Amino acid sequence: ADLENLAVEERRLDDRI
Repeated sequence: ADLENLAVEERRLDDRI
């Protein structure tokens, strides 16, 4: 679960840029 959350957060950061 934590690993998936990290991936989602990373994708969100990329979307921000």
